[in-house]
Amino acid sequence: YLNCPLFADDLHLLLIIEDQPELRSFIVQNLGSQYRYEEASNGTDGIRLAKELLPDLIISDVMMPDTDGLELCETLKNNIATSHIPIMLLTAKAEQKDKLIGLETGADDYLTKPFSLQELKLRVKNILAFKALLRKKFNGNNLPTAEETPELNSRDRKFVDDVTVMVETNISNPQFSVNTLAEGIFLSVSQLTRKLKTITGKTPADYIRNIRLEKACALLKNGGSVADVAWAVGFEDAVYFSKVFKKHFGFSPSSIKNK
Repeated sequence: YLNCPLFADDLHLLLIIEDQPELRSFIVQNLGSQYRYEEASNGTDGIRLAKELLPDLIISDVMMPDTDGLELCETLKNNIATSHIPIMLLTAKAEQKDKLIGLETGADDYLTKPFSLQELKLRVKNILAFKALLRKKFNGNNLPTAEETPELNSRDRKFVDDVTVMVETNISNPQFSVNTLAEGIFLSVSQLTRKLKTITGKTPADYIRNIRLEKACALLKNGGSVADVAWAVGFEDAVYFSKVFKKHFGFSPSSIKNK
């Protein structure tokens, strides 16, 4: 079910996948109203809901009939639409080798049953804070390098790089849109938006605009005229380009030569 206080859409969405209804409702009730929740009683439904909802965090039992937690983790981490979603596995097995198997499938964290509620709360908070720190690295105008974002797994780093290359390749095309980008990355617009915003904190439209404006700034510094640069980065109207540029940088494009 969904916890729905005011402004619920602003709350992180947690997907709880656990075949024991008592434990599932214990987790939901005790993590509190600062999150939204969806629940699944088996791995197959969990995978379907994860692809459909793209939650901010998945908490899944390992031992489940049908699709177990390890299989679920492997499936979601190898799917471009869901590979960015952090997964915490719950297990009754405390052996080191079992933990290693879980982590090898791409699990972000591992909690052994019985666990303390305090530890669960802390780990959920830490995982979400870790994702927020990653988004901060994308706050600036320049794209952080792979070395600057070691917390990004290889699939998600490739996703960010592919998006960037596609925008740069089509930078002068005024018809290039979020729809075109989504088609090129083989995701729906909603999947692209959710994934890119989760990783970078930016919507696809913001991401495209930022790359265009950064390129424009570089071209202006190299002596390009405002009208020529506007065309070169996909703006058909130089006046509108100047307005967007000033809003982004805080100074007009025509002032660059004087800076």
